[in-house]
Amino acid sequence: MHYEAIRDKLKQQPFDPFDIVLSSGDRYRVRHPDNVLITKRSLVVAVSSPKQRSDIPESYASVSYLHVASLEPALDKKSSKRSNNN
Repeated sequence: MHYEAIRDKLKQQPFDPFDIVLSSGDRYRVRHPDNVLITKRSLVVAVSSPKQRSDIPESYASVSYLHVASLEPALDKKSSKRSNNN
């Protein structure tokens, strides 16, 4: 996927949370546009657990654009960590 598609999704008004789905099947929930840093070669995604009460992310993931399979609407807007770990 090209970074412009992700950048456009982050700039949509109003912003709708979405999942970044990787070729491995892992998902990263993007609840706010500030939770993603776009660089030329990869994304940096803030990772929070669904039960986290703080606004500060627990960690981050660096993701190559080559591994981004799709951007999908967030069906469960409360969850924010990879779906594989729930």
